[in-house]
Amino acid sequence: MNARHAHARAATHDPPGHALSWLWALGTALGFVCLAASVGNELGDQGAAHPTHTTPDAAESTAA
Repeated sequence: MNARHAHARAATHDPPGHALSWLWALGTALGFVCLAASVGNELGDQGAAHPTHTTPDAAESTAA
């Protein structure tokens, strides 16, 4: 058996390794999606993110 056969044989008989590599790839992709979503939320409509500052009307303050 030469090195090429040994490498091909080892790569096809490692189910836990394949599962872990798929989990790593999915986790990386989800991490980038979550990062993009959080940055998108931070860069969204800045006017809607802050509360409005209003003063009560004069008629309401004298009624009490």
